[in-house]
Amino acid sequence: MSDLTDNEIAARNLDAERVRRRKTVGDIANALSVSESMVYGILKGDIEISITMVSKIAPIFDMSVYQLMMLLLQPIDSIKQVKA
Repeated sequence: MSDLTDNEIAARNLDAERVRRRKTVGDIANALSVSESMVYGILKGDIEISITMVSKIAPIFDMSVYQLMMLLLQPIDSIKQVKA
């Protein structure tokens, strides 16, 4: 069993999906209208991911908010690629 918090799991899943979708930290920063350093904090799990953030990130991944939420909440070892 993982000792990671839900936010840490979501952060790791978000970063993995970012890489899969070939998006940069800058792309996410632009979508959220925040600095890249804030995005790094989100991706490290230091800053909690809000539903508002998810709703702004989902379109740049060509996903619905629901699809991205489901992906972020999956335990790391059970992630399957979500078809958009």
